[in-house]
Amino acid sequence: MSHRTILLGKAVSAAGYGIATSLVLTLGLCIFLGMPLARPLIFALGLLLGAATFSLIGLIVAVAVREVFEAMTLLNFFRFPILFISGVFMPLETLPGWVKPVAMLSPMSHVVELLRFGVSGKSYFSTLWIPVTVVFAFVAVGWLAAGPAFRRSANR
Repeated sequence: MSHRTILLGKAVSAAGYGIATSLVLTLGLCIFLGMPLARPLIFALGLLLGAATFSLIGLIVAVAVREVFEAMTLLNFFRFPILFISGVFMPLETLPGWVKPVAMLSPMSHVVELLRFGVSGKSYFSTLWIPVTVVFAFVAVGWLAAGPAFRRSANR
């Protein structure tokens, strides 16, 4: 098997796990709390792109370190600050002006806006092409970066 085939299998299984857990939560929110889905296809696109992006980021970090605890430490170093600037807890429009440019660098900000549009029909961006394009770019860069990182790790 090629390194790319193994990498694809790992990325798809990680993304599948993320999608499955997200769907369980989404169905629970819809059924038990009456959460509306204004644009279900956009919501699904956000889930798919988010799962792909974050599974590839996780793979890159996982193959860059030697021990599991190192990967978790490194991921948490970035994950927690990103949660607070990405619109998860506060909509992007309410963030201070100096935080917004930093938030635009985070793939999570764009995924959150896709999910937000899927639920409420509203988004910080004037067009959905912005978050879709940015997240697709993160997936492409993640895929391109994961290959060499995985090959280096396999040759250690």
